Amino acid sequence: TRCLDAAGKKFDVKNDYIQLQPVQPADAGYTIAGVADAGMDGKKGFTCQFDKKGKLANLVPESK
Repeated sequence: TRCLDAAGKKFDVKNDYIQLQPVQPADAGYTIAGVADAGMDGKKGFTCQFDKKGKLANLVPESK
C-alpha cells in the first residue's frame, strides 16, 4: 500500500517490518496508524493520513 511504501522509505525498513492498524475515519478522509520496527533504532510509530479520494496526504511520525 502507499502507506507501507511511504513508511518504509521514511524509516528505511522493508515493508515486512511494518505493521498497520485498521483504517480509521477522519475529518479530511481517513487515517491508518502503524509501527515500523527499525531494529536497533527501535519501533517507530506513525500515522498515514489520506484525503477523501484515497490519496496519501501525509505521513506523521509519532513524537516520543
